[in-house]
Amino acid sequence: MDLYCIVCGGCSWNKLANIDYNSYISQCKTMSNDIKNNKSINENKLINNLDKYNNMEEYIDEKTFNKLKKDMEFMDNITIIAQDGQIIKNAEWIERNEYIDPRKETFTKSFWVEPNYYETSSDYDDYFVSAKYAHTDCYRYIKHKYKKELKYSDLEKHIIKYNKYDNNRIETLYPPLNIDYGEIEKYWSKYYGFSIENIIIDKQFYLIQNPLNVLKKISRASKKSSKKSSKKSSKKSSKKSSKKTKLIKRTGVDMNEKIIERIDKIYKQI
Repeated sequence: MDLYCIVCGGCSWNKLANIDYNSYISQCKTMSNDIKNNKSINENKLINNLDKYNNMEEYIDEKTFNKLKKDMEFMDNITIIAQDGQIIKNAEWIERNEYIDPRKETFTKSFWVEPNYYETSSDYDDYFVSAKYAHTDCYRYIKHKYKKELKYSDLEKHIIKYNKYDNNRIETLYPPLNIDYGEIEKYWSKYYGFSIENIIIDKQFYLIQNPLNVLKKISRASKKSSKKSSKKSSKKSSKKSSKKTKLIKRTGVDMNEKIIERIDKIYKQI
């Protein structure tokens, strides 16, 4: 089961990082055969897209693949939000859901990130500090825009406590917090984790963009536009504004604003 960022709902690592385009296309064909041969898989989204996984080159070309891989680089940098109050930026992954603080020279308890619950046994507490995680840039986005440094205490009301022997949790897909993450939840899979393949097929690339970079881009564009409009006549500014409106109408929506709107909607539930 994948872990998902508490801020954006994206996965905890860049799934395209260590693979080239041709290998990825080949991997998707293998995935298609695996799903076809595994009778226990019952997710409609996976089963219905079998033929598409077998022909992924029809849905993404090499140039778009390489851009997407670069766009997802921010997912490899993780900030741990620990129950004991610690905030560990750029935490180091060990195995499964376990992270450590790479700056510590001597061994301390490691951090155990659970999707939407945490262990309540004393045995667990002897070895781990319960924690949540966010992509470091998603965490910085909240701090930059809302002047808020998220702490574990901000999240506790959205976390389900459970007994470690409750096996039902394994069969359920939990969001990172008990809140609505919107459209991105369609791309969480019990069998294959975060489904970048279905995002590619559906062309929903806006769901996996770095919100901090987008916020900075919007801010730069706004400042640039303000400077230009102060130098030009009101008539020319009006024409430019009209052109932008037409562009948004043709494309359906300003994609950068859509990305920010999605993250803000999630944050307002926390």
